[in-house]
Amino acid sequence: MWPGYLGPFLRSADGRVEDNESPEAMEVLTGSFGLIPSWSKDSKIARRTYNARSETVAEKPSFRHAWRQAQHCIIPA
Repeated sequence: MWPGYLGPFLRSADGRVEDNESPEAMEVLTGSFGLIPSWSKDSKIARRTYNARSETVAEKPSFRHAWRQAQHCIIPA
């Protein structure tokens, strides 16, 4: 999978993960690999925003809104 291309993602069926709860139903969706901020007019930005650094993810304009809304995942490679 490459930044900007579609790929499969696994998430909880209701889109949320609750702590201390029993496992919820899971669903597989297709999505774009990389982050396309809502303010971006160019979808090619996903090629530059697929890797967030833990020390700056909460401050960088490209990542901070998604980070605060817990809209992130880890994709093992």
